[in-house]
Amino acid sequence: MELPVTIGTSSIYIWNCDGILNRLQNQNDIQNIRCFLKQYDPQILLLSETWLVGSSNNQSFISTDFKYNNDRDTFDSAFVPGGVFSNYNYVLSNNKDRKSAGTLFFVRKNLSPASPIFPRTIYFTLPTEFPLTEDSSHVDTNTNPPEIKLMNASHESEGRVIFVEFREFYLLHLYVPNNGQTSASNKRRKDWDNNLSLWLRDFLPKFQKAIVIAGDMNCAPTSDDLSDPTFFADRTNSTQSGPIERARWNEMIESGNLVDAYRMLFNFGSNVMSGPDRYLQGAFYTWRGKAAKDESSKVAKYEGYAMKLDHFLVQRTFMGRIVSCDILGSGETSTNSPSFMGSDHCPMRLIIRNNSYDKNK
Repeated sequence: MELPVTIGTSSIYIWNCDGILNRLQNQNDIQNIRCFLKQYDPQILLLSETWLVGSSNNQSFISTDFKYNNDRDTFDSAFVPGGVFSNYNYVLSNNKDRKSAGTLFFVRKNLSPASPIFPRTIYFTLPTEFPLTEDSSHVDTNTNPPEIKLMNASHESEGRVIFVEFREFYLLHLYVPNNGQTSASNKRRKDWDNNLSLWLRDFLPKFQKAIVIAGDMNCAPTSDDLSDPTFFADRTNSTQSGPIERARWNEMIESGNLVDAYRMLFNFGSNVMSGPDRYLQGAFYTWRGKAAKDESSKVAKYEGYAMKLDHFLVQRTFMGRIVSCDILGSGETSTNSPSFMGSDHCPMRLIIRNNSYDKNK
């Protein structure tokens, strides 16, 4: 069995779950999630595309805010003793529309507040008030679980943003809206990209720590992020890998002096295969097309195709602390791969070397 994390490091996992209630209502998915948690034992786990519905005021960010009672029952069953997420506490960023977005932040229950990866402060939007904090004295370690400071003055309307302060760095978890095929969805994504780049350029210099940006960013910024670049070059097949998306991606990267941690540690180089089968069976892409629903159906449009849409971006000066960045799923389709746990995305993992390490923490 693979060791979940190296001593003296911190681990962060991300996963687009494609509707957490869908996963929790499927016993095969629950079993695969259990196997994943047992194998990797994440300290921090962030989920996107949860599809959870918040109340109309959208101001409560903990588990008490569900619009539908059956949603609450399904979700809460995962956290009772013996439930699939029973070893985790969570913070829920709700959204108003079931089909929009939503994100979840999980922290392992036995994680010490003294740990570098224990969350100090959580925002649900891009923070613009500085300094954020000067120390971690606001973490109340006498409560069980230790109380994390939630900054709920404002909230991204679709629950697409969770900003977390750790002792040694900040984490910005995003579920970026898909570019889509309509002029309205194009504009929505353009505005999102431009606002993020502006925020990085204007506010990142005020940060007291480095930042890690992670999540499903709905962009395949290079040909290496596509199983078949020719297929995805057709705009009717993908609006996540064209020149417009890549130009805005590069602007965002430059605004934050960011690098793709996975690409810095692994690159296809000159060994890139051509055609739809290149590296398809390997752990090189985070999204896979789903197979046809039954054998009598025609091949699904994206069956046998894959993209890397999920990313860990770090500031260039922080890259020296990155131990590894891994894609934790493989297979020809997401439908037949346990590593996708029912979603069309697989998890990713980032392991960071701690600046300070105490073996008792």
